[in-house]
Amino acid sequence: MGSMILRQTLRLDHLSKSFGSHRVLNDVSMEFHPGVIHALLGANGAGKSTLGWLLAGRFDKYMGNIFFDGNPVKLTSRGNSIKLGIHIVTQEPALAPNLSIAANLFLGVEQGSYWHSSFRTDQSLLDSARTCLAEFDLRLNPSASISELTLEQKQAVDLLRAYMRKPSFLVVDEPPLNTEDSAYSILDRVAEKLCANGTHLLLITHQVSKALRMADTVTVIRDGHIVATKPTKESSEADVINLMFPSIVSAATERIGEDQLQEASATTNLEMVLKSSLSVHSRSLTLRNGCVTGLRTKPSLLASKILRSLVKVDNLFDIFLEFDERRFSPKSPKEALQEGVYYLSADRELEASFPNLSVRDNLTFYLLNGLAVFGIVKRGFQYAIAKKLAMQVGIDQRRLDDSLRDLSGGNQQRTLLARVSGANPKVCLLDEPNRGVDVSSLPKIKNMIRALAKAGCWVVVSSTDDVFLEGVSDQILDLDFRPTAQSSNPGET
Repeated sequence: MGSMILRQTLRLDHLSKSFGSHRVLNDVSMEFHPGVIHALLGANGAGKSTLGWLLAGRFDKYMGNIFFDGNPVKLTSRGNSIKLGIHIVTQEPALAPNLSIAANLFLGVEQGSYWHSSFRTDQSLLDSARTCLAEFDLRLNPSASISELTLEQKQAVDLLRAYMRKPSFLVVDEPPLNTEDSAYSILDRVAEKLCANGTHLLLITHQVSKALRMADTVTVIRDGHIVATKPTKESSEADVINLMFPSIVSAATERIGEDQLQEASATTNLEMVLKSSLSVHSRSLTLRNGCVTGLRTKPSLLASKILRSLVKVDNLFDIFLEFDERRFSPKSPKEALQEGVYYLSADRELEASFPNLSVRDNLTFYLLNGLAVFGIVKRGFQYAIAKKLAMQVGIDQRRLDDSLRDLSGGNQQRTLLARVSGANPKVCLLDEPNRGVDVSSLPKIKNMIRALAKAGCWVVVSSTDDVFLEGVSDQILDLDFRPTAQSSNPGET
């Protein structure tokens, strides 16, 4: 935690922000001090991310005033915020996927401890990147492409990219997932170094335990209003959760009993056979129709690799599906879709959604061919179907024309699950479906996943959160690849 003497303060004075008639932030006043970690906690849709993006200069209009070191500033563009040293790191890494780790780390950097001249050779760039990675014990090859990395590795690179810009104020919107594969927390180490240099650090999250462990001060926001700000040493997890969810209702999910599992085993099963350099023998996994199958691996990140390999987004595993003596191994994601195999990536921003398109377009994406006449989409039909899907999953129908990016993480995830459900999939592969979802929304996500299985879909879920995985799954398949797990990370040296 930060221990700097307070020098300059960033102060928000009665800030408000609306999208159309929807008021997202309402009369928000806060103070941030150098060297102090400030956690902003709230449910999905409370206004947390909107406040973070407002500070990062994403919105050209807002009401209220912002003062830095007592002087009024306008954060109405990304350029204005960057000039003040305000940077943001989100749960969807803002990296150039086709460039190397080294190129991404130095993209746009013109000064700092790792930048010694305006001209750099490829080798010096790699050497400087290697030095930075080593400082944080990241065993990654700086020449590896970003597209080769796991989501967790991309998040680590994105944090280092922000660190190298020596920000005066860093917003971290939803910290990276913690898994057994991480012997350290990259966020903890970046935060420690930045706070020692007097950086303001705003941690936006709904993970109460992580916030109380890391932060010096905690603020709870609910429905766009600040409801409490206090030192973390005076805050308990129970108190904070009560402030976040004063009327929380736990919706229990219906589990399948052992008799039903045995019945499913005797009727319609789907075999998933996988081979890889990580295992001497091929492995056959039985997926039971009407059941949610959890996939858990050691190392844990390999579960995601298996799902990605099945639809040929990744090629670490050679996988085919077998049902009624028919074998199917898609050669591309498009071919997988044509066979009714739908994959929902953990990386919502780059792979799972169209963040700049409307909620309506995202909900109906898989159905557009059926809504078009001579290539022209019937907007009336599209809106009617989007409205029905939104109603089924509890999305505010007034926000159908809003950009998906403007929704909270939980509402984005529900939108994407509704999109998959509306396409009537045969096989549904869900990678970290609980990512960015708060505790009040998790029961809804679980029920949506169960509804897919009840509709006759083979559902496979991977998650690094064992509590969620065990809570949503009817059966869990455990695979251990640890003897040769080092070869599983293409970005490692």
